Amino acid sequence: MKKKILVFSFLLFIAWWGIAFSDTCYKVKGTVKTINALDEITQQGCITLQLFDQNGNKAFKESGYLFGRVIDSSTPGVTYLTHTATFKDGSMFESFEDVAVIVNPENIECGEDGLPCYCEVHELITNIVKGKGFFTNVSSAAVEANGHINTCEGDNENKFELTGEICFE
Repeated sequence: MKKKILVFSFLLFIAWWGIAFSDTCYKVKGTVKTINALDEITQQGCITLQLFDQNGNKAFKESGYLFGRVIDSSTPGVTYLTHTATFKDGSMFESFEDVAVIVNPENIECGEDGLPCYCEVHELITNIVKGKGFFTNVSSAAVEANGHINTCEGDNENKFELTGEICFE
């Protein structure tokens, strides 16, 4: 009997440990609107981000400034970026090696110079390397950004919808 109680107590302790020290995850929804800055590797603009707990309650809702920089585009159709988002409440995060891939290549548009100027993009953000405020202690991220980049004559806009999950220690 003591052996059964000991085993049961041990299993209960393991279950409690997993609950007490598990990550807290939030569902992500948001939008990004940026322009392409003076050079071909930087973007800047606005981000609106909402995070919801597992019960659907809003845990974070802020708008802020987003700065993005291309860090590698040596593979055709694939670009690696870093992003820094700074929100009005003082929170911020920095991502590294976000992977952007051109999707629906049949929809690529070219400008008068013959170079591509519009494409649809799927981006995956998985590596939050720095955070402050609400984004302190990010343990994992799986955020998708789906949208387009448009540098065609007269246009200079990038628009994305954000979905996914961010978890914290």
